[in-house]
Formats: sequence, structure tokens, C-alpha cells
Amino acid sequence: MKTQSRVFILKIFIVDARKPHRYPTFAIYPIEAFCFLSLEDCIRKMLHYIPDDNLYCFVVEAHCCGVDIHFGTKERWLFLPDGTLYSHTNPGDEEIARNMEYHGRAPEECHFKEGDFVEIVTGETVTLGIVLQQPPTPAQIYYIRKRLIENGHSEYSIDGSEDRYITLSGTFKEDGNSAYMHYYSTFFVLAGALFRG
Repeated sequence: MKTQSRVFILKIFIVDARKPHRYPTFAIYPIEAFCFLSLEDCIRKMLHYIPDDNLYCFVVEAHCCGVDIHFGTKERWLFLPDGTLYSHTNPGDEEIARNMEYHGRAPEECHFKEGDFVEIVTGETVTLGIVLQQPPTPAQIYYIRKRLIENGHSEYSIDGSEDRYITLSGTFKEDGNSAYMHYYSTFFVLAGALFRG
């Protein structure tokens, strides 16, 4: 099967020093974004930004050519401020032409377990949260596929979008009230190793 052409977008995120930098939330923002034809080119470009105490992380997204970039589950890589690969998501429905399936993630492959405190990146905000559930294991995915087939559904409806943690995060309002949100986060946006004092 022919591999679908892709482009790789590198985004460099730094901590926003203009805004308060304390938990439960703080701001980050991308200072630059580049488009390359390979992951290796993205990695070479990252080296130009290291070291920098303001770096939060590097994110690379693979986009299939000819597919609307606003939809689909993209293949992503998260690199720490020193350029070390931290996590990689499994391709999802945007990558169907590559005939890739999601087979689950073994607990020992997960960076985090239930109860861990993590930093959850949503847009340009980092929020402190707690992991409620890890991504599905291979045994859970096998069971789900079996049930789908038994009920007359396609077993191929499970893709990389299932490769995510469920987390809980609280937010505090100016009126003193608090609210709690569940996040269904792909593991690439969880960066507990990046905790800052």
C-alpha cells in the first residue's frame, strides 16, 4: 500500500513570562512554527533553540496532504526542552490511508498512572490535573473489538484517538468558586516531567 504524503509542523513553546506563573494554571505560547518534509528535519531545527531556560516543549504534528488539518487525530511527538523525545501518539483517523490500527498501550509504556499529578496542555494554557485513567490496554482493546464484531460493527472503528488519558482538573474563579473538568487528553499533552517550582 502506498504511504500517504505528509508534512511535519514543528512548534516551539515557551513559558509566558508576562503572565503569572503559578499553579493551578500558567500560560505558554508558541514562539515559532516551521513546516518540514520529515521528522528528522524538525529535530535538526530544534537544536538551534537549545539551551533556553524559557523553553517549555517542542511539538511536532504530522499532517496528511489533502486532508483538512482541522479534523482527524494527528500523529504527534512531544520533545522536552533539552530535545529528548518524551512521547509519541499513535496515528488516528487522519492516517487511515496508511492502514494503521490502534492496539492499546501496555501500562508499563505509560508515563503516568492513576493518581499522578500532571501538567495538561490545552491550547496555550497549562493546568495542573490528576490522572483518573490510563489509555486502554491491549486486552481492553481486544475485548472492545470482539464486542464490536459481535454487535455487527466494524472492528476498525478503533484508532489512535483512543490513545489518551482521562484526567481531572480544577479551575478557580474570581468569585471564589471552583469548577472541575474532565479532560480526555492524548498522552502527548501530559507533561508531568516538566513540573516547575
